[in-house]
Amino acid sequence: MKVFYIKQNFITLRDNLYVYNEDEREVYLIEGNLIEVPKRFVVRDEGKQERASITRVLKTVLPRFRVVVEGQYEFIIKKGLPLFRSRYSVDGEGVEVKGDFWNMDFEIIHKGQKIATVNKEWVTLGDTYKMTVYDEAWEMVVISFVVAIDRVKEEEYSLLSFFDWM
Repeated sequence: MKVFYIKQNFITLRDNLYVYNEDEREVYLIEGNLIEVPKRFVVRDEGKQERASITRVLKTVLPRFRVVVEGQYEFIIKKGLPLFRSRYSVDGEGVEVKGDFWNMDFEIIHKGQKIATVNKEWVTLGDTYKMTVYDEAWEMVVISFVVAIDRVKEEEYSLLSFFDWM
């Protein structure tokens, strides 16, 4: 079992984030660009090697991201039409995400086995996500999912904020 944290700054001009381990050591860098179209994020290890990419799929009304992990696994994370609460789905590799996405409190399940839990820590400046990975072979998938779901939520929030101004 491994525990990781993604800590977002409250105010930032860059889309770069770091993933920390339990010892608060930076183990991955998540690079993004504020003006890139389509929106794309790359997860790099300590040797600066690309381990995963998260890319916004264009030409969709609701947010959708394509996640490619180490050139082996490919997933599509998409926002569904909400009736009473946010709904997200994952296509690919027999992975399910269950729980409360809006509050970032969910489990990632592969073929019936829980491979990780994700929880948002609330008493921090900016967002901090704690990821407990039970199957270490899936750590990059878990980190990529958290980034993608956070981006989907951010786009949803930005869209809602835009309509509030109208």
